[in-house]
Amino acid sequence: MYRHRRQTCHLADEAAMFDRMARFIENDLDLTSRQRSAWRHLTADAKVAMTRAGEARRELPGQPSTSAPESTSAPEQLAALRERIAAGLAALDSVEPAFAAFYSTLDPQQRSRIDAAVAGSQRW
Repeated sequence: MYRHRRQTCHLADEAAMFDRMARFIENDLDLTSRQRSAWRHLTADAKVAMTRAGEARRELPGQPSTSAPESTSAPEQLAALRERIAAGLAALDSVEPAFAAFYSTLDPQQRSRIDAAVAGSQRW
């Protein structure tokens, strides 16, 4: 039960952290109104994707639950891993069009900042 509560809190913390980061990036990039509109579509899609991926993770075998911990075999754990990866790819697929639309609105300097952030060399 403790692990389930911890995961639920983790998902709420993850959403709050996403909101803080999104506001910071929006302000840091000094977005125009057109860019801000595309950004808001992107962040809305990303929130939905995060929620769906989180729900998919909670439903998989071997994940924390309110009931007694399940014992899962190695093949079941590998199948669950495959499902988690598939949920992550589905989330990425759902966000990618909004990201492409947002990215197309950016000027070269803003694109450079986003490129560096995605590559991991820029931190916000």
